[in-house]
Amino acid sequence: MNGGIPQIPGYTVLVPIGRGAYGEVYLAEDSAGRRVALKVVAPRAELTDRMLQRELGGLKRFLTIAESNPHLVRIHGLIEDLPCGGFAYAMELADSIHAHGIADYAPLTLQHRLRTSGRLPIGESIRITTALCDALDHLHRQGLVHRDVKPGNVIFVHGQPKLADLGLVSGDNDSTSSVGTLGYHAPEGSRGPRADLFALGKVLYEMASGCDRQDFPELPPDFPSFPDAKQLLSLNPVLAMACAANPARRYPSAARFKRDLLLLHGGRPATAVRLGGWVGVALLCLGLGWGSGLGTGWWQRRQEHRFWEQLPPIERVNRAYQADWAESWRRHFIPRRPEGLDLKQLDLTRFYNGSLGQSLFLTLNPGEAAENNWGTLPSGSVVLGGVPFDIRGIIQLSGQNLESRIPKRVPTAVTNIPVGMKCQRIHFVGATQWGDPPGTVVCRYRLHYVDGTSEVLPVEFEWDVQSWWLRREDNPGDLRRAKRVGQGSNARLDSNRWTLALYLQTWNNPKPDLEVRAIDLESSMLNSSPFVAGITVE
Repeated sequence: MNGGIPQIPGYTVLVPIGRGAYGEVYLAEDSAGRRVALKVVAPRAELTDRMLQRELGGLKRFLTIAESNPHLVRIHGLIEDLPCGGFAYAMELADSIHAHGIADYAPLTLQHRLRTSGRLPIGESIRITTALCDALDHLHRQGLVHRDVKPGNVIFVHGQPKLADLGLVSGDNDSTSSVGTLGYHAPEGSRGPRADLFALGKVLYEMASGCDRQDFPELPPDFPSFPDAKQLLSLNPVLAMACAANPARRYPSAARFKRDLLLLHGGRPATAVRLGGWVGVALLCLGLGWGSGLGTGWWQRRQEHRFWEQLPPIERVNRAYQADWAESWRRHFIPRRPEGLDLKQLDLTRFYNGSLGQSLFLTLNPGEAAENNWGTLPSGSVVLGGVPFDIRGIIQLSGQNLESRIPKRVPTAVTNIPVGMKCQRIHFVGATQWGDPPGTVVCRYRLHYVDGTSEVLPVEFEWDVQSWWLRREDNPGDLRRAKRVGQGSNARLDSNRWTLALYLQTWNNPKPDLEVRAIDLESSMLNSSPFVAGITVE
């Protein structure tokens, strides 16, 4: 030693840059002038001979395979039988946290990135994890396991992630006592490839969520504000499988883990992935999935519920009109259709974009979002004007007034609502937001028959439909071709001056002997914004 700096044959040791459980790490130069990270493992009181031999044995196992995978740190040399009784090995040097200079060199690790950034974007988290999957897959195929996968053991070399600290590498059947780091350590211990995958799942969780691995599977309270919140939620099936407490329910290999991440990152959902006899729903973005405990469905439902409950009312309303969020929004805000309901009461669940418990149309007004809802109007399985309906939400179409407020968000048409039966009559219940001159065609219902033909039913303002907000002094009763079938109030309107109303329009089908395949709803894009709450055929 010279002032605490060790003398290692063939290397010029410059400055200490780190310390691990088994030894010190130094910045050094080899005889060719190449800078390396040099780890010196020397005997000391807390290290038994068995522990030193385990570290050395792991290195020797690793040396035979390291060069053939770009995401395993390279070992440039192993020096045994040092005068101190230990050994040393030279590794490729990690990028520096700082721009340059020997004195201020500090290795860039994933742990440092998480400490300074809090979390990483989902795309970057997946990129790093798939690289580490490659590294682990290579180790596991050689019958080796890492046993201490964690952010502090992931370095970056020329920007590429690499798995380091390989002294704990052992055979996958090694009976050595369990090692590893608390929180990344699998319940059954660190032996076997699936224990490595458990730890890698925790690393992915920390990168993507910004939470500590001990908090799994929680998400931070502010995660709805993340720009990639949807992608974070969609990691649920992968994390649930990687971090399953039962190793039999985890990914069987790092290659399978990587495959699912690539599918997810590429936006290609898979319905079910068979994993060694266990079938789990995987990569269903915002899907309810399967499971209990830390299984896919439980975690998904919990985080999805938190997401929507933490959003302000105005955001809950407006995300219904965004394709990325519509499915999740419907699961949270649209009640399930009652079992055994007659199929003639058409199931509009996947077409709803307005919830009865919140504002019925897109809005920028927070008060409107919280209060201008269905209120006391009839809902659920109800009979209106002698016709049974299934009313659990509305299908809102756009119009000039709505489009001028928030353009290109509310649909101008909803197509292919399935019918699949013959019928004599079709009943529609709904109303409009705002109004138009009497006799104006505000929307059209288009019926498609199995023979390829279609029929159009024009809907005229004040003859077939009217605004759902009515002044009490204008109480008109029934319209020319429609019945007023419901009235109510909500917290937004002054019930002394206004009432809410619905209108039932019945259309006699001109082709009763032909099966109706589907129905389209089309706005005329005038001042009115029409909506439909229920459709029943008979």
